[in-house]
Amino acid sequence: MRKVILYFILFIIIQCVVTYGVTMLWDMNADPSASLGGKMIAASAASNAVILASFLVLRWIPADMMRVSHDNILRVLSPWHIVLGLSALVPLLWIEGLIPESLKQDVLADVLPEMLSSPWGYIAVGLLAPVAEEVVFRGAILHEAYGVFSKNVGERPEARWTAIIMTAFLFAGVHFNPAQMPHAMLMGILLGWLTMRTRSIIPAIIIHWLNNSFAFIAFQIWPESYDMSISDALGSWLPLAITVSVAIMSLSVWRIRLMTR
Repeated sequence: MRKVILYFILFIIIQCVVTYGVTMLWDMNADPSASLGGKMIAASAASNAVILASFLVLRWIPADMMRVSHDNILRVLSPWHIVLGLSALVPLLWIEGLIPESLKQDVLADVLPEMLSSPWGYIAVGLLAPVAEEVVFRGAILHEAYGVFSKNVGERPEARWTAIIMTAFLFAGVHFNPAQMPHAMLMGILLGWLTMRTRSIIPAIIIHWLNNSFAFIAFQIWPESYDMSISDALGSWLPLAITVSVAIMSLSVWRIRLMTR
Protein backbone atom coordinates (compact mmCIF):
# COMPACT_ATOMS: atom_id res chain seq x y z
CA MET A 1 0.00 0.00 0.00
CA ARG A 2 3.00 2.29 0.42
CA LYS A 3 3.42 2.42 -3.35
CA VAL A 4 -0.22 3.48 -3.77
CA ILE A 5 0.33 6.36 -1.36
CA LEU A 6 3.64 7.22 -3.07
CA TYR A 7 2.05 7.36 -6.54
CA PHE A 8 -0.84 9.49 -5.31
CA ILE A 9 1.33 11.96 -3.40
CA LEU A 10 3.82 12.18 -6.25
CA PHE A 11 1.01 12.98 -8.68
CA ILE A 12 -0.12 15.90 -6.48
CA ILE A 13 3.44 17.13 -5.85
CA ILE A 14 4.32 17.17 -9.55
CA GLN A 15 1.09 19.00 -10.35
CA CYS A 16 1.76 21.65 -7.71
CA VAL A 17 5.50 22.11 -8.29
CA VAL A 18 5.34 22.21 -12.09
CA THR A 19 2.29 24.47 -12.09
CA TYR A 20 4.00 26.85 -9.66
CA GLY A 21 7.20 26.83 -11.71
CA VAL A 22 5.44 27.45 -15.02
CA THR A 23 3.33 30.28 -13.61
CA MET A 24 6.42 31.92 -12.10
CA LEU A 25 8.29 31.75 -15.41
CA TRP A 26 5.20 32.94 -17.26
CA ASP A 27 4.80 35.97 -15.01
CA MET A 28 8.49 36.82 -15.37
CA ASN A 29 8.64 36.61 -19.16
CA ALA A 30 5.13 37.06 -20.54
CA ASP A 31 3.62 40.29 -21.72
CA PRO A 32 1.58 41.90 -18.91
CA SER A 33 -1.46 41.76 -21.15
CA ALA A 34 -1.08 38.02 -21.74
CA SER A 35 -4.15 36.01 -20.84
CA LEU A 36 -4.55 33.97 -17.67
CA GLY A 37 -5.97 31.16 -19.78
CA GLY A 38 -2.72 30.82 -21.69
CA LYS A 39 -0.79 30.50 -18.44
CA MET A 40 -3.12 27.78 -17.15
CA ILE A 41 -2.88 25.90 -20.45
CA ALA A 42 0.92 25.96 -20.28
CA ALA A 43 0.89 24.83 -16.63
CA SER A 44 -1.55 22.00 -17.32
CA ALA A 45 0.38 20.76 -20.36
CA ALA A 46 3.72 20.87 -18.56
CA SER A 47 2.52 19.14 -15.40
CA ASN A 48 0.76 16.35 -17.30
CA ALA A 49 3.79 15.84 -19.55
CA VAL A 50 6.12 15.55 -16.54
CA ILE A 51 3.76 13.13 -14.78
CA LEU A 52 3.44 10.96 -17.88
CA ALA A 53 7.19 10.91 -18.50
CA SER A 54 7.98 10.15 -14.85
CA PHE A 55 5.65 7.17 -14.54
CA LEU A 56 6.68 5.71 -17.89
CA VAL A 57 10.43 6.18 -17.45
CA LEU A 58 10.34 4.71 -13.94
CA ARG A 59 8.18 1.84 -15.24
CA TRP A 60 5.55 2.19 -12.56
CA ILE A 61 2.92 0.80 -14.91
CA PRO A 62 3.19 -2.72 -16.38
CA ALA A 63 4.15 -2.52 -20.06
CA ASP A 64 1.47 -5.02 -21.11
CA MET A 65 -1.25 -2.65 -19.86
CA MET A 66 -0.36 -0.23 -22.67
CA ARG A 67 0.42 -2.75 -25.41
CA VAL A 68 -1.80 -3.61 -28.37
CA SER A 69 -1.02 -6.96 -29.96
CA HIS A 70 -2.61 -9.55 -32.20
CA ASP A 71 -3.77 -11.41 -29.09
CA ASN A 72 -5.61 -8.54 -27.41
CA ILE A 73 -6.58 -6.12 -30.17
CA LEU A 74 -10.26 -7.09 -30.19
CA ARG A 75 -10.46 -6.85 -26.42
CA VAL A 76 -8.57 -3.56 -26.15
CA LEU A 77 -9.86 -1.65 -29.19
CA SER A 78 -13.48 -2.78 -29.28
CA PRO A 79 -16.00 -0.20 -30.57
CA TRP A 80 -18.16 -1.08 -27.56
CA HIS A 81 -15.76 0.92 -25.40
CA ILE A 82 -16.61 4.03 -27.39
CA VAL A 83 -20.33 3.24 -27.17
CA LEU A 84 -20.01 2.84 -23.41
CA GLY A 85 -18.14 6.11 -23.03
CA LEU A 86 -20.58 8.13 -25.11
CA SER A 87 -23.67 6.62 -23.49
CA ALA A 88 -22.32 7.44 -20.02
CA LEU A 89 -22.11 11.18 -20.74
CA VAL A 90 -25.76 12.13 -20.19
CA PRO A 91 -26.26 10.23 -16.89
CA LEU A 92 -22.97 11.54 -15.49
CA LEU A 93 -23.71 15.14 -16.50
CA TRP A 94 -27.19 14.82 -15.00
CA ILE A 95 -25.71 13.63 -11.68
CA GLU A 96 -23.21 16.49 -11.77
CA GLY A 97 -26.11 18.91 -12.30
CA LEU A 98 -27.74 17.72 -9.06
CA ILE A 99 -24.93 19.24 -6.99
CA PRO A 100 -26.10 22.39 -5.11
CA GLU A 101 -24.92 25.67 -6.58
CA SER A 102 -23.23 26.54 -3.29
CA LEU A 103 -20.72 23.72 -3.89
CA LYS A 104 -19.92 24.66 -7.47
CA GLN A 105 -16.75 26.60 -6.79
CA ASP A 106 -14.53 26.02 -9.80
CA VAL A 107 -11.25 27.91 -9.45
CA LEU A 108 -10.86 27.77 -13.24
CA ALA A 109 -14.33 29.13 -14.00
CA ASP A 110 -12.98 32.46 -15.25
CA VAL A 111 -10.41 30.95 -17.62
CA LEU A 112 -12.14 27.72 -18.68
CA PRO A 113 -13.98 29.28 -21.66
CA GLU A 114 -10.64 30.48 -23.03
CA MET A 115 -9.12 27.04 -22.50
CA LEU A 116 -12.06 25.38 -24.24
CA SER A 117 -11.76 27.66 -27.25
CA SER A 118 -8.01 27.16 -27.73
CA PRO A 119 -6.37 24.33 -29.72
CA TRP A 120 -3.55 24.40 -27.16
CA GLY A 121 -6.14 24.00 -24.43
CA TYR A 122 -7.41 20.89 -26.16
CA ILE A 123 -3.91 19.44 -26.35
CA ALA A 124 -3.37 20.09 -22.63
CA VAL A 125 -6.77 19.07 -21.23
CA GLY A 126 -8.28 16.98 -24.02
CA LEU A 127 -5.26 14.86 -24.90
CA LEU A 128 -2.45 15.01 -22.34
CA ALA A 129 -4.63 14.97 -19.22
CA PRO A 130 -6.55 11.75 -20.06
CA VAL A 131 -3.36 9.85 -20.86
CA ALA A 132 -1.44 11.09 -17.82
CA GLU A 133 -4.30 10.53 -15.37
CA GLU A 134 -5.06 7.03 -16.66
CA VAL A 135 -1.41 6.03 -16.51
CA VAL A 136 -1.32 7.10 -12.86
CA PHE A 137 -4.74 6.01 -11.58
CA ARG A 138 -5.88 3.05 -13.68
CA GLY A 139 -2.32 2.02 -14.47
CA ALA A 140 0.00 2.41 -11.49
CA ILE A 141 -2.42 2.91 -8.57
CA LEU A 142 -5.14 0.42 -9.54
CA HIS A 143 -2.61 -2.25 -10.47
CA GLU A 144 -0.73 -1.85 -7.19
CA ALA A 145 -3.90 -1.66 -5.06
CA TYR A 146 -5.31 -4.83 -6.61
CA GLY A 147 -2.02 -6.59 -5.95
CA VAL A 148 -2.21 -5.62 -2.27
CA PHE A 149 -5.86 -6.62 -1.77
CA SER A 150 -5.57 -9.86 -3.76
CA LYS A 151 -2.76 -10.99 -1.44
CA ASN A 152 -5.17 -10.74 1.48
CA VAL A 153 -8.34 -12.28 0.01
CA GLY A 154 -7.12 -13.90 -3.21
CA GLU A 155 -8.21 -13.06 -6.75
CA ARG A 156 -11.84 -12.59 -5.75
CA PRO A 157 -14.38 -9.90 -6.73
CA GLU A 158 -13.93 -8.26 -3.32
CA ALA A 159 -10.27 -7.53 -4.11
CA ARG A 160 -11.09 -6.11 -7.55
CA TRP A 161 -13.91 -3.87 -6.37
CA THR A 162 -12.07 -2.62 -3.31
CA ALA A 163 -9.16 -1.58 -5.55
CA ILE A 164 -11.50 -0.03 -8.13
CA ILE A 165 -13.50 2.01 -5.59
CA MET A 166 -10.42 3.15 -3.68
CA THR A 167 -8.75 4.29 -6.92
CA ALA A 168 -11.93 6.09 -8.02
CA PHE A 169 -12.10 7.86 -4.65
CA LEU A 170 -8.52 9.10 -5.04
CA PHE A 171 -9.24 10.12 -8.64
CA ALA A 172 -12.25 12.16 -7.53
CA GLY A 173 -10.23 13.78 -4.76
CA VAL A 174 -7.59 15.26 -7.07
CA HIS A 175 -10.25 17.21 -8.97
CA PHE A 176 -10.63 19.47 -5.89
CA ASN A 177 -13.94 20.89 -7.20
CA PRO A 178 -16.83 19.40 -5.12
CA ALA A 179 -19.18 19.75 -8.08
CA GLN A 180 -17.00 17.48 -10.22
CA MET A 181 -16.27 14.85 -7.58
CA PRO A 182 -19.41 12.67 -8.02
CA HIS A 183 -18.88 12.69 -11.80
CA ALA A 184 -15.20 11.82 -11.37
CA MET A 185 -15.96 9.13 -8.78
CA LEU A 186 -18.49 7.34 -10.98
CA MET A 187 -16.30 7.75 -14.06
CA GLY A 188 -13.40 6.34 -12.05
CA ILE A 189 -15.44 3.27 -11.09
CA LEU A 190 -16.45 2.73 -14.73
CA LEU A 191 -12.88 3.12 -15.99
CA GLY A 192 -11.51 0.91 -13.22
CA TRP A 193 -13.98 -1.86 -14.06
CA LEU A 194 -13.12 -1.59 -17.75
CA THR A 195 -9.39 -1.72 -17.01
CA MET A 196 -9.78 -4.84 -14.88
CA ARG A 197 -11.92 -6.54 -17.53
CA THR A 198 -9.63 -5.74 -20.46
CA ARG A 199 -6.31 -5.84 -18.54
CA SER A 200 -5.36 -2.65 -20.36
CA ILE A 201 -5.58 1.09 -19.71
CA ILE A 202 -6.10 1.88 -23.40
CA PRO A 203 -9.93 1.57 -23.24
CA ALA A 204 -9.92 3.84 -20.15
CA ILE A 205 -7.78 6.40 -21.99
CA ILE A 206 -10.19 6.34 -24.94
CA ILE A 207 -13.26 6.91 -22.74
CA HIS A 208 -11.49 9.59 -20.67
CA TRP A 209 -10.50 11.31 -23.92
CA LEU A 210 -14.11 11.17 -25.14
CA ASN A 211 -15.35 12.64 -21.86
CA ASN A 212 -12.90 15.57 -21.97
CA SER A 213 -13.34 16.10 -25.71
CA PHE A 214 -17.10 16.39 -25.32
CA ALA A 215 -16.68 19.64 -23.36
CA PHE A 216 -14.53 21.12 -26.14
CA ILE A 217 -16.86 20.01 -28.94
CA ALA A 218 -19.96 21.26 -27.11
CA PHE A 219 -18.31 24.65 -26.51
CA GLN A 220 -17.34 24.99 -30.18
CA ILE A 221 -20.82 24.11 -31.43
CA TRP A 222 -22.85 25.81 -28.72
CA PRO A 223 -20.82 28.29 -26.61
CA GLU A 224 -23.85 29.15 -24.46
CA SER A 225 -23.92 25.57 -23.19
CA TYR A 226 -20.92 26.33 -20.96
CA ASP A 227 -23.18 27.90 -18.32
CA MET A 228 -26.02 25.40 -18.79
CA SER A 229 -26.75 22.16 -17.01
CA ILE A 230 -27.76 19.08 -18.95
CA SER A 231 -31.29 19.57 -17.60
CA ASP A 232 -31.46 23.05 -19.10
CA ALA A 233 -29.97 21.89 -22.39
CA LEU A 234 -32.31 18.93 -22.92
CA GLY A 235 -35.40 20.20 -21.10
CA SER A 236 -38.30 17.77 -21.28
CA TRP A 237 -36.20 15.36 -23.34
CA LEU A 238 -33.94 14.63 -20.36
CA PRO A 239 -35.85 11.60 -18.93
CA LEU A 240 -35.89 9.95 -22.35
CA ALA A 241 -32.21 10.74 -22.91
CA ILE A 242 -31.26 9.21 -19.55
CA THR A 243 -33.39 6.11 -20.19
CA VAL A 244 -31.89 5.52 -23.63
CA SER A 245 -28.36 6.21 -22.36
CA VAL A 246 -28.69 3.76 -19.46
CA ALA A 247 -30.09 1.11 -21.81
CA ILE A 248 -27.16 1.54 -24.20
CA MET A 249 -24.72 1.51 -21.28
CA SER A 250 -26.21 -1.77 -20.06
CA LEU A 251 -25.93 -3.31 -23.52
CA SER A 252 -22.31 -2.13 -23.78
CA VAL A 253 -21.41 -3.58 -20.39
CA TRP A 254 -23.00 -6.90 -21.36
CA ARG A 255 -21.08 -7.00 -24.66
CA ILE A 256 -17.79 -6.12 -22.97
CA ARG A 257 -18.34 -8.81 -20.34
CA LEU A 258 -18.85 -11.37 -23.13
CA MET A 259 -15.65 -10.26 -24.90
CA THR A 260 -13.52 -10.38 -21.76
CA ARG A 261 -14.63 -13.65 -20.17
